[in-house]
Amino acid sequence: AIMAADKFLLVGDHEQLPPLVQSDAAEKAGYGISMLKRLADKHPDAVAQLTLQYRMHSEICNLPNLLVYKGNLKCANDEVRKKKLILPRFPRYLRRIINSENTGLGWLVPVLNPNKPVAFASTDTISQSSSKGFEGLEVSRGRGNDRGGLVNDIEVSLTKFVVQGLQGCGLDLANIGIISPYRAQVARLGEDPFLHSCLTSGLEISTIDRYQGRDKEAII
Repeated sequence: AIMAADKFLLVGDHEQLPPLVQSDAAEKAGYGISMLKRLADKHPDAVAQLTLQYRMHSEICNLPNLLVYKGNLKCANDEVRKKKLILPRFPRYLRRIINSENTGLGWLVPVLNPNKPVAFASTDTISQSSSKGFEGLEVSRGRGNDRGGLVNDIEVSLTKFVVQGLQGCGLDLANIGIISPYRAQVARLGEDPFLHSCLTSGLEISTIDRYQGRDKEAII
Protein backbone atom coordinates (compact mmCIF):
# COMPACT_ATOMS: atom_id res chain seq x y z
CA ALA A 1 0.00 0.00 0.00
CA ILE A 2 2.86 2.39 0.81
CA MET A 3 4.46 1.72 -2.56
CA ALA A 4 1.29 2.89 -4.33
CA ALA A 5 0.66 5.95 -2.13
CA ASP A 6 1.45 9.56 -2.97
CA LYS A 7 2.18 10.22 0.70
CA PHE A 8 2.33 8.21 3.93
CA LEU A 9 2.64 9.14 7.61
CA LEU A 10 4.28 7.14 10.40
CA VAL A 11 3.26 8.17 13.91
CA GLY A 12 5.29 7.11 16.94
CA ASP A 13 8.49 7.61 18.89
CA HIS A 14 11.51 5.61 17.77
CA GLU A 15 13.40 6.83 20.83
CA GLN A 16 11.23 4.64 23.06
CA LEU A 17 10.90 0.84 23.03
CA PRO A 18 12.75 -0.78 20.12
CA PRO A 19 11.51 -3.98 18.42
CA LEU A 20 11.73 -7.06 20.62
CA VAL A 21 14.15 -9.41 18.85
CA GLN A 22 15.04 -12.73 20.50
CA SER A 23 16.98 -14.23 17.61
CA ASP A 24 20.69 -13.39 17.36
CA ALA A 25 20.54 -13.93 13.60
CA ALA A 26 17.61 -11.51 13.27
CA GLU A 27 19.41 -8.96 15.46
CA LYS A 28 22.52 -9.17 13.26
CA ALA A 29 20.33 -8.79 10.19
CA GLY A 30 19.08 -5.45 11.49
CA TYR A 31 15.59 -6.37 12.64
CA GLY A 32 16.26 -4.70 15.98
CA ILE A 33 15.91 -1.31 14.27
CA SER A 34 12.39 -0.19 13.43
CA MET A 35 11.32 1.18 10.05
CA LEU A 36 10.43 4.44 11.78
CA LYS A 37 13.96 4.89 13.12
CA ARG A 38 15.56 3.99 9.81
CA LEU A 39 13.46 6.53 7.92
CA ALA A 40 13.83 9.23 10.61
CA ASP A 41 17.62 8.88 10.60
CA LYS A 42 17.80 8.91 6.79
CA HIS A 43 15.31 11.75 6.27
CA PRO A 44 15.58 14.07 9.30
CA ASP A 45 13.97 16.95 7.38
CA ALA A 46 10.76 14.92 7.10
CA VAL A 47 10.43 14.48 10.87
CA ALA A 48 7.93 16.68 12.74
CA GLN A 49 8.91 16.42 16.40
CA LEU A 50 6.12 16.97 18.93
CA THR A 51 7.82 18.59 21.92
CA LEU A 52 4.94 19.26 24.33
CA GLN A 53 4.10 16.59 26.91
CA TYR A 54 1.02 16.48 29.15
CA ARG A 55 1.88 13.52 31.39
CA MET A 56 4.86 14.29 33.64
CA HIS A 57 5.86 16.75 36.33
CA SER A 58 8.87 18.76 35.18
CA GLU A 59 11.23 16.92 37.55
CA ILE A 60 10.15 13.55 36.11
CA CYS A 61 10.45 14.95 32.59
CA ASN A 62 14.06 15.99 33.24
CA LEU A 63 15.40 12.43 33.03
CA PRO A 64 14.18 11.45 29.53
CA ASN A 65 14.89 15.01 28.42
CA LEU A 66 18.52 14.70 29.49
CA LEU A 67 19.11 11.14 28.27
CA VAL A 68 17.09 11.07 25.05
CA TYR A 69 15.45 14.26 23.85
CA LYS A 70 18.36 16.73 24.12
CA GLY A 71 16.32 19.19 26.18
CA ASN A 72 13.61 19.60 23.53
CA LEU A 73 10.78 18.04 25.56
CA LYS A 74 8.63 20.66 27.32
CA CYS A 75 5.74 20.60 29.76
CA ALA A 76 2.60 21.82 27.98
CA ASN A 77 1.57 24.23 30.73
CA ASP A 78 2.09 25.16 34.38
CA GLU A 79 -0.53 22.69 35.55
CA VAL A 80 1.49 19.82 34.07
CA ARG A 81 4.81 21.30 35.15
CA LYS A 82 3.85 21.70 38.81
CA LYS A 83 1.21 19.03 39.36
CA LYS A 84 1.59 17.20 42.69
CA LEU A 85 0.22 13.97 44.04
CA ILE A 86 -2.89 14.68 46.14
CA LEU A 87 -2.51 12.92 49.49
CA PRO A 88 -5.03 14.51 51.88
CA ARG A 89 -3.92 12.39 54.86
CA PHE A 90 -0.16 12.97 54.45
CA PRO A 91 1.70 12.94 56.79
CA ARG A 92 -1.02 12.40 59.43
CA TYR A 93 -1.61 8.76 58.50
CA LEU A 94 2.12 7.97 58.49
CA ARG A 95 2.64 9.50 61.93
CA ARG A 96 -0.04 7.18 63.24
CA ILE A 97 1.59 4.00 61.92
CA ILE A 98 5.19 5.05 62.64
CA ASN A 99 5.00 4.54 66.38
CA SER A 100 7.45 3.06 68.84
CA GLU A 101 6.85 -0.41 67.40
CA ASN A 102 7.28 0.58 63.74
CA THR A 103 10.13 3.11 63.81
CA GLY A 104 11.67 1.28 60.84
CA LEU A 105 8.96 2.72 58.59
CA GLY A 106 10.19 6.29 58.96
CA TRP A 107 11.61 6.15 55.42
CA LEU A 108 8.05 6.33 54.08
CA VAL A 109 7.77 10.01 55.00
CA PRO A 110 10.36 11.33 52.50
CA VAL A 111 9.42 8.70 49.90
CA LEU A 112 5.70 9.62 49.92
CA ASN A 113 6.20 13.37 50.32
CA PRO A 114 3.99 14.89 47.56
CA ASN A 115 6.42 17.80 47.28
CA LYS A 116 9.01 15.35 45.90
CA PRO A 117 7.81 14.13 42.48
CA VAL A 118 10.76 11.71 42.24
CA ALA A 119 11.92 9.50 45.11
CA PHE A 120 14.44 6.67 45.36
CA ALA A 121 14.29 4.04 48.11
CA SER A 122 17.84 2.68 48.14
CA THR A 123 18.40 -0.91 49.28
CA ASP A 124 22.21 -0.68 49.03
CA THR A 125 22.72 -1.18 52.77
CA ILE A 126 20.44 -4.23 52.94
CA SER A 127 21.92 -7.68 52.37
CA GLN A 128 20.80 -11.25 52.75
CA SER A 129 22.19 -12.81 55.93
CA SER A 130 24.92 -15.26 54.99
CA SER A 131 28.04 -16.80 56.45
CA LYS A 132 29.77 -15.80 53.21
CA GLY A 133 29.31 -12.11 53.95
CA PHE A 134 27.47 -9.71 51.67
CA GLU A 135 25.14 -11.24 49.10
CA GLY A 136 22.82 -9.54 46.66
CA LEU A 137 19.06 -9.43 47.19
CA GLU A 138 18.20 -11.00 43.83
CA VAL A 139 17.73 -14.75 43.58
CA SER A 140 16.95 -16.93 40.57
CA ARG A 141 13.44 -18.30 40.41
CA GLY A 142 12.53 -21.58 38.76
CA ARG A 143 13.23 -25.29 38.78
CA GLY A 144 15.22 -27.57 36.55
CA ASN A 145 15.77 -26.06 33.12
CA ASP A 146 13.38 -23.21 33.87
CA ARG A 147 15.61 -20.46 35.21
CA GLY A 148 12.55 -18.30 35.73
CA GLY A 149 14.37 -14.95 35.95
CA LEU A 150 15.30 -12.85 38.97
CA VAL A 151 13.16 -12.04 42.00
CA ASN A 152 13.78 -9.73 44.94
CA ASP A 153 11.61 -10.31 48.01
CA ILE A 154 12.97 -7.25 49.83
CA GLU A 155 11.71 -5.03 47.03
CA VAL A 156 8.34 -6.78 47.18
CA SER A 157 8.08 -5.92 50.90
CA LEU A 158 9.12 -2.30 50.35
CA THR A 159 6.66 -1.97 47.47
CA LYS A 160 3.87 -3.29 49.69
CA PHE A 161 4.65 -0.66 52.35
CA VAL A 162 4.65 2.11 49.72
CA VAL A 163 1.26 0.99 48.37
CA GLN A 164 -0.16 0.79 51.90
CA GLY A 165 1.22 4.24 52.64
CA LEU A 166 -0.22 5.79 49.48
CA GLN A 167 -3.60 4.20 50.12
CA GLY A 168 -3.60 5.26 53.76
CA CYS A 169 -2.70 8.83 52.78
CA GLY A 170 -5.73 8.99 50.51
CA LEU A 171 -4.69 7.80 47.03
CA ASP A 172 -7.07 5.40 45.32
CA LEU A 173 -5.52 2.04 44.44
CA ALA A 174 -6.70 2.47 40.85
CA ASN A 175 -4.27 5.38 40.56
CA ILE A 176 -1.21 3.27 41.41
CA GLY A 177 0.91 1.20 39.02
CA ILE A 178 3.82 -1.12 39.87
CA ILE A 179 6.32 -1.96 37.12
CA SER A 180 9.39 -4.16 36.94
CA PRO A 181 11.79 -5.13 34.14
CA TYR A 182 11.46 -8.81 35.09
CA ARG A 183 8.41 -11.01 34.48
CA ALA A 184 9.43 -13.23 37.41
CA GLN A 185 9.39 -10.21 39.73
CA VAL A 186 5.96 -9.18 38.42
CA ALA A 187 4.71 -12.68 39.24
CA ARG A 188 6.26 -12.53 42.73
CA LEU A 189 4.65 -9.13 43.40
CA GLY A 190 1.27 -10.60 42.41
CA GLU A 191 1.77 -13.46 44.88
CA ASP A 192 1.98 -11.11 47.87
CA PRO A 193 -1.39 -11.48 49.67
CA PHE A 194 -1.89 -7.74 50.21
CA LEU A 195 -0.87 -6.67 46.71
CA HIS A 196 -2.92 -9.49 45.19
CA SER A 197 -5.99 -8.34 47.11
CA CYS A 198 -5.47 -4.81 45.75
CA LEU A 199 -5.74 -5.95 42.13
CA THR A 200 -9.53 -6.13 42.35
CA SER A 201 -9.54 -2.46 43.43
CA GLY A 202 -7.61 -1.29 40.38
CA LEU A 203 -3.94 -1.65 41.37
CA GLU A 204 -1.91 -2.68 38.31
CA ILE A 205 1.30 -4.74 38.26
CA SER A 206 3.13 -5.27 34.98
CA THR A 207 6.45 -5.29 33.14
CA ILE A 208 7.93 -2.04 31.89
CA ASP A 209 7.45 -3.13 28.27
CA ARG A 210 3.78 -3.98 28.68
CA TYR A 211 3.10 -0.78 30.62
CA GLN A 212 4.29 1.43 27.78
CA GLY A 213 1.80 4.23 27.23
CA ARG A 214 -0.17 3.73 30.46
CA ASP A 215 -0.94 6.59 32.86
CA LYS A 216 -1.12 6.48 36.66
CA GLU A 217 -0.88 9.13 39.35
CA ALA A 218 1.88 7.15 41.09
CA ILE A 219 4.32 4.64 39.58
CA ILE A 220 6.43 2.38 41.78
